[in-house]
Amino acid sequence: METINPQPGQSKAMVWFYVLTRLVFTSLLLLTSIYCLLAYLPDMYYAFIQAPFQPWLRWLIRFHPYVHAALLSLLGISLVLEKRRGEPGRVAWMFLVAQGAFAIYFFVAHPFSRIGNNSLSYIWSLVLLIPALLLGFVDSLAGWKQASWESWHPPAGWKFGWLLMVSAAIGVAYPGLGFLRCWQLGKSFPFSSPALQAWLAAVTAHVLLAAVVLSLFNLAENAATRFSNAVKVRFLFNNLITAFLLDRVLQNVILASLPFDSLTSQIYSAVLAMTLVMLGSSLRLRLKQARTMAATSQEDSARHRLGAVLALVLMAAAYIVPALIGVVDWNFLLEKLWALLLWASAFGLVIAFCRVRAKNLYPVRALIAVVFLAPLTYHFLFTLPTTMSTSSAPIREMEDAMARHSYFDVSFQVVRSTLTLHEKKACDDLCQFLSTQTNLPPTANVPSVDVELVKSLTPAAGRKPNIFVFVIDSLRPDYLSPYNPDVRFTPEIGKFAAESAVMLNAFTRYAGTTLSEPAIWAGAMLLHKHYIQPFHPVNGLEKLLDADGYQRFVSVDTVLQVLLRPTPDLVRLDENVRTWTQEDFCSTARDAEAKISRLHDRQRPLFLFAQPQNVHGITLGRLGADRQPKKSYPRRFHPILASEIERLDGCFGEFTHYLQSAGLYDNSIIVLTSDHGDAFGEFGHKGHALDLHPSVLRVPLIIHLPPAMRKQYVSNPDRIAFNIDITPTLYYLLGHRPIINDERFGVPLFTATAAEAAAYQRSNYLVVSSYGAVYGLLGDNGRKLFIANVVEGTNDYFDLVKDPGAVVNRANDQLVATDEELTRTYVQQIANLYHFKYHSPTFADWLVH
Repeated sequence: METINPQPGQSKAMVWFYVLTRLVFTSLLLLTSIYCLLAYLPDMYYAFIQAPFQPWLRWLIRFHPYVHAALLSLLGISLVLEKRRGEPGRVAWMFLVAQGAFAIYFFVAHPFSRIGNNSLSYIWSLVLLIPALLLGFVDSLAGWKQASWESWHPPAGWKFGWLLMVSAAIGVAYPGLGFLRCWQLGKSFPFSSPALQAWLAAVTAHVLLAAVVLSLFNLAENAATRFSNAVKVRFLFNNLITAFLLDRVLQNVILASLPFDSLTSQIYSAVLAMTLVMLGSSLRLRLKQARTMAATSQEDSARHRLGAVLALVLMAAAYIVPALIGVVDWNFLLEKLWALLLWASAFGLVIAFCRVRAKNLYPVRALIAVVFLAPLTYHFLFTLPTTMSTSSAPIREMEDAMARHSYFDVSFQVVRSTLTLHEKKACDDLCQFLSTQTNLPPTANVPSVDVELVKSLTPAAGRKPNIFVFVIDSLRPDYLSPYNPDVRFTPEIGKFAAESAVMLNAFTRYAGTTLSEPAIWAGAMLLHKHYIQPFHPVNGLEKLLDADGYQRFVSVDTVLQVLLRPTPDLVRLDENVRTWTQEDFCSTARDAEAKISRLHDRQRPLFLFAQPQNVHGITLGRLGADRQPKKSYPRRFHPILASEIERLDGCFGEFTHYLQSAGLYDNSIIVLTSDHGDAFGEFGHKGHALDLHPSVLRVPLIIHLPPAMRKQYVSNPDRIAFNIDITPTLYYLLGHRPIINDERFGVPLFTATAAEAAAYQRSNYLVVSSYGAVYGLLGDNGRKLFIANVVEGTNDYFDLVKDPGAVVNRANDQLVATDEELTRTYVQQIANLYHFKYHSPTFADWLVH
């Protein structure tokens, strides 16, 4: 474990063996630590741990003890081979014994295969970092003692010119390449004066951040000269600065994207930053010792040619990698990681191939001035204007331009998160209140409450219709012909809609699967918790199926497996699906046809529920060659999305034909909807992680009724409707009425009279992100949208008639004050419904759970 100078008999291959064994072992520890951290976060646990979409991750966790033991053995061999005075160091043996004990425990307990959403997951995330931190520390200490410090460059300044030019070039090129990708996809974007000003401001922010970082490292160079062992002191100072910057990036960029912002996040970020710096410094010392003068000498011309080639490769990667990431992202997290890697690679190229060392040190006073004035300049240019009156039109217009620019320039998002003096504006009363009501942890005490949509639920009389509910995850209505006449690739859904009720103004109440799907089953708004347990007392749809004796055919996905009670009436669909991204409408429909034909009890009504993942962003990013677009589509439609919807449309038509041939169609209620939409590259927006953009909130909602039933009821296709209205509508159609008129519940979309429907109308409806403290109000029958975004610290107000894409923020102080109070009222009413009262969790509560 103790690092020594390469001896004459020590080959480069042996040195690289030592390096690689450390890299792979610590990489396993870091990856497992991050896995445990995601399990600790309630929304991440259900979105990624309970529903892993990467087969290699499932394999790694399943065989983790074997992988850990194998890599530990390789590391042990490298430690034994590293002898000092003929014997391995005592610390090395202690390290191996401790890790061996862990390896035995992993084989016996398999802790990561059964990891839960609790504080133990967080403890594991920290515990797994300790061996990596210890390994890096001891290696660094040994390398420190054995290093040939006299061969290191003496302290000298870093030139600002080349490195500031590189930062400016990234600020210009990154969004420029994004614009080019969108132009090739046929997406338009306005190059207005505010847009160009926003681009220039982003370039300025890039230069300011680079100036701060360079000044910090130049200060370290200056400070080191005041000590006799200047090279060693500089090495220490550089590590401290790197740890500080890395901790800031981890907190403000990486963990904030989850979102994870608390004392526990700060602790994890600090420990991870120290671990990475220790490992990096130890590897740097080892590789520095392994270098030879022959290996580093090159002709300047050859170096320049190699540097030019690598620069072109990096530019190509800057164009290609974001396109490969595409929609397979979470709140821009992957693109932010790529932007950080791009920065590191670009600066590394400049340092390696350009003369960036100054002959003289820069004045300390000038460097300190840059360190303080650059963030202040950023604050006055970017942060201070947002604290002014929201009625200032020029400021609001510029803010909107900056927000739109950020979509194309994820590098700018990283810069803003790193440079901002306060990552969020001061958290006011509403912000604090919404934070206490969001992502309630397992420690939150929620009593079991019965939520009843009707006063008394008794079995319905007479023959009951079959019920088929298809919730196509992330399906947008503007890609379906009943909602968009320009669509030519959904003929079967078009035929189905022609004999059904099409709700033209339909939305979701929850932007994200993990709360939207449970809310559809509940038929009501829910506490922002993953999940209320037991869920049956609030599961209105399951209660209906129990009361009316429905035989169930359900695709039990990763959410429903937590929500539904085991029952002999349940026939599972998609039992052979290995990951949730494989839940395909076509295979689900074939499975349903086979099982209905064999297992359906004709004396009982039939209920089917499925939530296929055909058009989810992650699924689209993983489609094989057989499901790639086979033809071209109009440029306003994304080819792979349109192609997959056309395929789904064909399978939907085949299933409705099956129902007709089986004599089920004319006695069935069939619902086609979505849990939420998806921005899918909408200008200025991406995905649906922490966004309440209209493209995320709008959903299709098409309901087919049996002909005899259709004549009995009225509906208004233009009224605002929500997917949580499905369950109350089924109650009403089966004769369970009246539906309790409560703004926290869904409403029947079919009623005996128009006057009865009017009684359920509201002026405003609460909409919520499933993953963070982002709340909104849809008002004026879906024409107005207010958003209180606690994560970003912003308030937005959009007129969806004048501005359907929610681009221009029309918020002013009066509107914000009114809608903030109304938002608080609605959220409090939900808490009252479930008898939830927030109490600050104690450390004992956290530890017990």
